[in-house]
Amino acid sequence: WKAQTFMGLVDTYGDVPYFDAGKAVSNGVFFPAYDDDAIIYDDLYKELQEAIAALNPGGDYVAADLFYGANSNASTKTTTSAEQVAKWKKLGNSLLLRLGMRYSKLNPSKAQTIVAEAFAGGVMTSNADNAYVKYDGSTYVHAENNGLRNFSQFNYAAEPFVDQLKATEDPRARYMIATYINAGQIQNDLNPNTDLEDQYGVPIGITTGQITSDLVTYRGANPNGGLAYSQINIYAVGSPAAPDFYITYAQTSLLLAEAAKRGWIPGGDATAQTHYENAIEADMQVYSLYPTVTPISATAIDNYIAHPGVAYNPTDALELINTQYWIVNFRNGTEAFSNFRRTGLPALLPNDYNDNLNGGFVRRLTYPDLEGSANNANFQAASVAIGGDNLTSKVFWDN
Repeated sequence: WKAQTFMGLVDTYGDVPYFDAGKAVSNGVFFPAYDDDAIIYDDLYKELQEAIAALNPGGDYVAADLFYGANSNASTKTTTSAEQVAKWKKLGNSLLLRLGMRYSKLNPSKAQTIVAEAFAGGVMTSNADNAYVKYDGSTYVHAENNGLRNFSQFNYAAEPFVDQLKATEDPRARYMIATYINAGQIQNDLNPNTDLEDQYGVPIGITTGQITSDLVTYRGANPNGGLAYSQINIYAVGSPAAPDFYITYAQTSLLLAEAAKRGWIPGGDATAQTHYENAIEADMQVYSLYPTVTPISATAIDNYIAHPGVAYNPTDALELINTQYWIVNFRNGTEAFSNFRRTGLPALLPNDYNDNLNGGFVRRLTYPDLEGSANNANFQAASVAIGGDNLTSKVFWDN
């Protein structure tokens, strides 16, 4: 789990405190140095190998395990140490697969080696292996989703994403996005419009002033408040009672699909197609875990997989696979952001509102402002090392 956490930090920021992190009490290290992101990744690879190997099916059973324990809110209940360890080994190897795929642009040979190791070790094979946390929506809440109910800001969907859902008649869409009577008081609309044909995403790189003044080109303001565009569905995917997914079978299958297409695991296009379709089916099936959702039928899933804009074909395979990865990670922004930078897929257009990004995309997030005052010397050194604490600087695997 340490590897999962630090992967997210490195993928988001680049160089971060790692070897000295968390040592304030144990070692009196109050100002941890930042470590090179590539070196951190090398150590995370070692951590994962050692952790997976150390898992002992004859060891103690951990009933309180949030993912695979005995609690009713565990992702998948287990009753023995052997069952629990088997789940964690799949989780570890699936994370190792993710780590290996990060090298696909920087070092394809290294990527292939790690991916093959993870695959041979045994990755997730069904939704029963998913690592997620359940919430009841009141005592325990999905923190990010609960924050969406701070209605001092709007949470509009972007046009490219909405257009993708509409173009392929995606049955997940109604649980992702909705339009509300008053875009500024969505909590008062208990029955928002989720019909896909009525959903519209905000254009990229356009100001509110342009949207509200150019009614020929744009949809303008919502007459009751806000803009006349779709927002997240706060009663389903955006609910405080929604599960929080970390590593899933759907994600894993899509990475395997890409690996098969690239020839890094056996099977070629036939295997890539199987993993691709398994991923779509698996992701649609987990929507039954969200509140207010009617399970997506097998017929609807089959029709979607057969849709001309979705159906697997060897020519467009990488685009198709990574477009689905984009959709599967709708509520996992860190992973979606990382995979887009790794692959450049789906083929989106950058926000060209100004020249701050040099005509491209954000490549990382800047360090939190607090670091500049709480750990200034190391913050300054890290900023220089990464080429400037800028949105356009790149993490190591993005070069």
